[in-house]
Amino acid sequence: MVSRVGKFVGGLGADVTNVANVHATENRIAFGASINPTANVHVVGNILATTSITATGGLIVPDDGDIGSASATDAMQISAAGIVTFKDDIKIKDGGTIGSATTPAAITVASDGIVTFVDDIKIKDGGTIGVASAADAMTVSSAGIVTFKDDILIKDGGTIGVASKADAITVASDGKVTLVDDAVVTGNAIVSLGLGLAGNTLPSSDGVSFGTPANVVIRTSAAPSGSGNVIIGDATATSGFSLDVRGTANTGALTASGLAFPTSDGTEGQVIQTDGAGTLSFIDIATDLDPATELASDTDCGTAEAATDSVDAFGIAINNSFLELDLRTQGANKLGTVDMGALS
Repeated sequence: MVSRVGKFVGGLGADVTNVANVHATENRIAFGASINPTANVHVVGNILATTSITATGGLIVPDDGDIGSASATDAMQISAAGIVTFKDDIKIKDGGTIGSATTPAAITVASDGIVTFVDDIKIKDGGTIGVASAADAMTVSSAGIVTFKDDILIKDGGTIGVASKADAITVASDGKVTLVDDAVVTGNAIVSLGLGLAGNTLPSSDGVSFGTPANVVIRTSAAPSGSGNVIIGDATATSGFSLDVRGTANTGALTASGLAFPTSDGTEGQVIQTDGAGTLSFIDIATDLDPATELASDTDCGTAEAATDSVDAFGIAINNSFLELDLRTQGANKLGTVDMGALS
């Protein structure tokens, strides 16, 4: 039952006819409308509190109702699902935390704005992380692959690595990269500048050197020939040969320009001969030949071999009926020795 009253005895002290309705049997009052109050104080309209309001059982607003201040009455809006929408910034105290019932300190915000997460940070598959000017600075795929939209910068002397080797790669302030272990290349390795070990002085910007000091130099275009070459034994030399060894070389079987060289040394006094098919070998020099016997066995000196030959060993016309060198009738064919001794 609702009773319209004019004055409360010892209460309001003013005429509130048509303003306040009280329940006849329960301690309830409604302000702002002629309705049956459903709470101890039922207000239809706004409540103005010059100090504070204490609600021991909670404060309930209608679905999509607002909570705010005199200057921003809709500072907060609470949907029917309980989602709270803030009209502007949210501020917490220095070192304050944000969390859940189970982990109230999931996020801590320091006085300098540094945010500390007590556990993992997860974003949706293909989600992005960025800044106001580049919202998609980083993209994280469903496989966990991170794609950077632009450069990656680390501090001078900073390191890049893995969990087991955090300092696998160190980048100095001058851009030099130091690897703590081996560098394994599974594809092509293209060097646009000089590449060498510590202590080497490269002869050009497009060379590769090994050793300290360098004893192997590989160039791609520094040679006078303008083509790639390998120089071994001299770190500063230039060469037009594809392979240039400055010093001694130790090889196995060697074939050069189609000639196969012997793989073992000959004996003293031997010479190298070819078989006419590209194979070289060591042979002995014949030293016991009898000149008379040799001349007698080949009187035409190896030139006239058939009756059809027209000249002898000296280019003199011969009779096609014989193959012997004519020494009797042709004075130009006389034989002699260097010391003018007898010929036997």
